[in-house]
Amino acid sequence: MIALTVVLSLANRWATAFASIAGGIGIGLFVDEIGKFITKDNDYFFPLAAPLCYAILAALGVAAMRVGSQRPPHARNHLYAALELMKPAADGPLTRSQVETIEGHLDAVRRDEPTGQERAIAEGLAQALDVARSQAVPDDERHVGRIMERLDAVEERLLPPSRQRKLSRLALGVLAVVGVFAGPGVFVYSLWQAYGPDAVSGHNSLLGDHPGKVAWTAASVAALIGTVAAFFAWRAVKRLGDDSSSLADGARWGIAALLLMLGGVNLLNAYFNQFLVFINACLEAGVVGLLARVKSRADKAAKTLGHDHS
Repeated sequence: MIALTVVLSLANRWATAFASIAGGIGIGLFVDEIGKFITKDNDYFFPLAAPLCYAILAALGVAAMRVGSQRPPHARNHLYAALELMKPAADGPLTRSQVETIEGHLDAVRRDEPTGQERAIAEGLAQALDVARSQAVPDDERHVGRIMERLDAVEERLLPPSRQRKLSRLALGVLAVVGVFAGPGVFVYSLWQAYGPDAVSGHNSLLGDHPGKVAWTAASVAALIGTVAAFFAWRAVKRLGDDSSSLADGARWGIAALLLMLGGVNLLNAYFNQFLVFINACLEAGVVGLLARVKSRADKAAKTLGHDHS
């Protein structure tokens, strides 16, 4: 409620960031109690609650990535982007990168046959942008810019590219080995327990005291997805080698493997052990971050090399 009130009432530079934090706290508190809402006896630890929590958060993450990767194709969309990006100018100077981004959107508006009204708005924004350009500050003079600069320095000292790549290969290697050896075995065993003529009796702590057919089916599907993730991880390990010239490609394979684990295996396993899945998800998300940085650095190095050759 606080987040909605702020974001609907205010347009200051800090309003969106504050609303996102307040809204995140609110939805987090709600999702955490979802087991009580879906059961008659308010059972917080109902087995289905953890997969639902995980699925909601994963869906939000995917949606955020999808929205962030969209590119406005039409003049109207570029105009909306320019208007939104100009809003911080009411609170103070823009950074040079913000000015360049807005300028790119306005250029796209002019190229895309705007209507008379769209053209008039773009011209007004261009005049305001001329003033903003003369007052623009370097990106590193903002608090966020200084923080990012310090984080880059810490990363360069503690995790140089070679060490970052080795850590990524080690993590993906463990995933590949575990997936290759455990995945097929768990898959066959789970199918046998669910549909075989003579189920193997005994206590299984991971699936509960008396797992039924649905639980064993979920375990078999999770094992199958884990096997595919292991294959992706192995391909990533080979491409992230010291002599590899395709680091970005290796990072993509590794991220694909971990997304399968995060979005498939963990989602199903949350039905059995929510706390173990939480630990796994944190570790896997950390490796995704490592791989994303490996890819970013590789792309940046390739771009620099291309400029040097040209």
